[in-house]
Amino acid sequence: SGVLLHFLRDIAEGSPGVRLLWPIQGSPWIGNYGVFVALVATLTSTALLLQSVEWPRRRRRLFRVSGGVAVGPDETALGL
Repeated sequence: SGVLLHFLRDIAEGSPGVRLLWPIQGSPWIGNYGVFVALVATLTSTALLLQSVEWPRRRRRLFRVSGGVAVGPDETALGL
């Protein structure tokens, strides 16, 4: 998502734009900075909304702590 937002910001900043389809198409893509700000605000508010309703409800834990030691999903703590 970071790389995508970086390209969108470069497009939104105007000239010289970004040549996304180079070498197939040489013309730069140039966008509107207001659209970029609206997109970032929408993505941020959507993430905050989903977090406030605790979606997704269940998350799979990849690691758990057993006796102060991080243990993988298929391992047991052997006192290491």
